[in-house]
Amino acid sequence: MELDKTELMNNLLDLYGGLLTENQLNVMELYYMNDLSLSEIAEELSVTRSAVHDTLKKASAMLEMYESKLGLLDKEKEKRLLLDMIDELSIEEIKKMVEKL
Repeated sequence: MELDKTELMNNLLDLYGGLLTENQLNVMELYYMNDLSLSEIAEELSVTRSAVHDTLKKASAMLEMYESKLGLLDKEKEKRLLLDMIDELSIEEIKKMVEKL
């Protein structure tokens, strides 16, 4: 499992996890947060490995679609960047950046 993908999915789950079904959220958390394999999840949930794979694929696509439409993760990154830079910026620069958010 790729670290960047895992980090992205965990961030998206934090923001949009409440919009998934209970089953989708459960599978995503087992895979991305608990680092279980597809087979381990399938065994735990008494479903096929294929069902776990399909659920992961669908839920991941939904989270990415929510982010593409709402952009909350991008906005959060911009806010963090602004907070990191706040001591170096003038009041006018800060106002412009805040207005963009």
